[in-house]
Amino acid sequence: MAAEEHDKLVVVKHNDLIRAAYRLTTIESRIVLACVAKINSKSHLATNHKISIHVSEIQDILNKDEINGGSFYIHLKEAVDRLAERWVYFLEPSKRSGEKKTRWVYTVEYIPTEAKIILSFSPDILPFLCELTDNFTKYQLSNILSFKASYSIRFYEMFKSWQNSEKILTIEWLKEHLELEDTYDRIDNLQNRVIKPALAEINQHSDIRADYVPIKQGRKIIAFKFTFVCLSEKKEINKKNLKAERIEGVLKADLDKYANPGESYSQAATRLKTEQLMLEKTGKPTTLDILWK
Repeated sequence: MAAEEHDKLVVVKHNDLIRAAYRLTTIESRIVLACVAKINSKSHLATNHKISIHVSEIQDILNKDEINGGSFYIHLKEAVDRLAERWVYFLEPSKRSGEKKTRWVYTVEYIPTEAKIILSFSPDILPFLCELTDNFTKYQLSNILSFKASYSIRFYEMFKSWQNSEKILTIEWLKEHLELEDTYDRIDNLQNRVIKPALAEINQHSDIRADYVPIKQGRKIIAFKFTFVCLSEKKEINKKNLKAERIEGVLKADLDKYANPGESYSQAATRLKTEQLMLEKTGKPTTLDILWK
């Protein structure tokens, strides 16, 4: 599948599903998201629906560092088998979800002779994937294809679903929703193995820029405050100074003035645009003339 075809694939999920508790590996997540991207989120999907994906499609959207040569089909079969056992826990009841748990898929099979996967989402999952009119999040599948960590996908989707630019999440909330209750008793391990790698991938490979700071009660860390902005949300074009020399929409004069030591023009432009969006989202006046496009 060509890159331009990836850009046409859009994932749409109800926010209740995004904020539910579940745990998928990166390969499992990409199988699920590739299938979700094939669903018309505004239409009805029968409970006996079947979504078919050819192995070549899955292979193309999997990170090549994860799958090596002939082992690809072994990893794929293992992922399909695990996916059949994966649960979703709706911990924050709403009119749509209620407080329940359900499996991701009703049926799933890998057919090696035809080189394809066929799955049916569970009937309890369907209301969060189709006939959506409000309280949903959509994004291009291509935005998460370079992620190696499954937690990167979870954080990315949650940031996308929250309309504001910051969120405070307690340690308990994070561990429960990422299904990490029995792991990472040390907070530094949670930061170094889950949060930092996820945000690093999001900042490097997606349209979101995010950061976080610990919140302490005395000397104990009890929560994290995440700040984030989505660069792709800025669509309007500022027509001032169109003839001035710019790099990625930022005046070269401002880049020369505000770039940090060692930053390229491109890196400085991305950082400065992020800072301007953060100012705007928090109701503060912006300080630079940015050409958004």
